[in-house]
Amino acid sequence: SQLDQLPAWPDILQLVVLDMVRSVCRTQPESKGKYIKLILALMSSQHTSVAYECANTLVQLSKASSAIKAAASCYCQLLINHSDNNVKLIVLDKLEEMKASHPEMLKEMVMDILRALSSPNVDIKRKILDIVLDLLSSKNIEEVVLALKKRSFW
Repeated sequence: SQLDQLPAWPDILQLVVLDMVRSVCRTQPESKGKYIKLILALMSSQHTSVAYECANTLVQLSKASSAIKAAASCYCQLLINHSDNNVKLIVLDKLEEMKASHPEMLKEMVMDILRALSSPNVDIKRKILDIVLDLLSSKNIEEVVLALKKRSFW
């Protein structure tokens, strides 16, 4: 079907499809389930803007922990793999928002977030550390301290 070809479409068309999915899900909430799979498939897009919008859409449309975890994972991958500092700052803002609504989910991803400390930008490092400090728990503090000791990142 055409939807199987969707990941190969140009980014602008993928974004249009995502926008249509958001519209349909707002007007027909009962149809969310069948579109979540489409969003998850698109999330692996090679286009940063599409992956980012997929993560945003998942957070908007679903309360399921698997969808929220997929969105957080996508944000972490964008944070680690994208070289543009503006993209990193935008993604960090999204993680900050998720921290308020899904702290337990993000506590599980602290080490993924810390991997972005390799960025040379001090503002990004500071923002990462602020987020991670808020997510410290008895379960992850030892691992975080060890990871920070291994890095000379300033």
